[in-house]
Amino acid sequence: MLLSIIEQHRGGRFSLKPDGHATVASRRYHDSSLVLETTWRVDGGRLVVDDVLVGGERSVILRRMGAEGSDVDVDVCFEPAFGAATERASIHVSGELLTAHGAGVRVLVQAPGGWSVAGGAARSRFRVRSDSPPVFVALSDAVVVSQGAASRIFEESLQTWQRRIGRCHRVALAADAVSSLGEDACRRQLMVSAAVLVGLQQDAGGIVAAPTTSLPQWPGSSRTWDYRYCWLRDASLAGIALVRLGLTDEARALGDFLGNVLADGAPVTLRRVDGSGAPGETERLDLGGYRGARPVRFGNGAASQLQLDVAGSVAEFARSLAIIDALPGSLAAATGRLATWTAAHWNEADHGIWEIRGDPRRYTHSRIAQWTALVIAAALVQRGVTRGDAAMWRGAADDIRAATLPPDGAPLQLHDGGGGADAALSVAITSGFLQPEDLRAAATLDLI
Repeated sequence: MLLSIIEQHRGGRFSLKPDGHATVASRRYHDSSLVLETTWRVDGGRLVVDDVLVGGERSVILRRMGAEGSDVDVDVCFEPAFGAATERASIHVSGELLTAHGAGVRVLVQAPGGWSVAGGAARSRFRVRSDSPPVFVALSDAVVVSQGAASRIFEESLQTWQRRIGRCHRVALAADAVSSLGEDACRRQLMVSAAVLVGLQQDAGGIVAAPTTSLPQWPGSSRTWDYRYCWLRDASLAGIALVRLGLTDEARALGDFLGNVLADGAPVTLRRVDGSGAPGETERLDLGGYRGARPVRFGNGAASQLQLDVAGSVAEFARSLAIIDALPGSLAAATGRLATWTAAHWNEADHGIWEIRGDPRRYTHSRIAQWTALVIAAALVQRGVTRGDAAMWRGAADDIRAATLPPDGAPLQLHDGGGGADAALSVAITSGFLQPEDLRAAATLDLI
């Protein structure tokens, strides 16, 4: 289904709001979860709406409504747009249950007030009473959800969130952050960040870069990329964050996913979240785009790119898992194979972390990342957690460093043709490629 966020007129919607004049008074996440609470201010009272997406075997969106102070009339609009707005929905109503079909997709929506259908859109109007329990609107791809079942599913989902993310309460906070923001604010932001990472991770272990497509980098920009895929670089960085948050099970599952994707030894830029190949990029010029930002894109052209820096991020994630004795065998083996591949191909040109849509270059950042991958893989052999020719990997790392370092006192450059400053060059210092006291480190930071 398409959403009106990227096609205002025919993108579809699933809206819920108080009938008549109302304003949003507040919006927040419930503690340790991605359960969203929106409070509407209405005449004489308030309407509190809680939204939760339940994954797994029961794929359900639940919208719980409770009135405070006075009864509130609610208006729900459901207008599906199947096949990215290419196919008109077939809608059937039976009492409180609405069934919509289109493009091979079936959706069930239930509301306590019944439905009326006109022009491809369905509406349900009902009253939420302040002296009665909350009521639910449910959207599902498979199951009919009664009001009682919706209440149980909602509470179970909230408890699951709080049980999983609650483990982050034990994470130590950085002193500088606490002194700047206060401990409570730091802890809240940490918990929400943890919930976002967990929410983006799929059952198969993969984690999407973002659950969005075609949103512009800035208003009106044509940089409207599709991020609904698992970039191995981004996923590795997310995995390191999961380790630091104490979410070991989630980190191990992500590591196993990456290890299986990298089974052939060569670096992989992105995959679907089930591990299968990501599609190429297509543009829908007939769709309006978010606030006019065009084109609307599905798929991502980076799927066919070579990005050599992936090896470094994967190796850093593997090291983080090894430190807590949670490195899965699949990722341990893949790290060794990736190091062997890197030792043989490090001098090739690539598209870099920026995913440049032009001729490949020999990017300094990619070389530093490959150096990092080889050094870490050799250290993991020494620890006995992976196998491979550690001496050969260290030799290749030395070759990369010798080919990349500028003269004493000179800064690193973006690529083999120069290129000037980019913050990505700072990884030379954080990775150990350049020691802090090296004059080239200071010169590089000054250039940035």
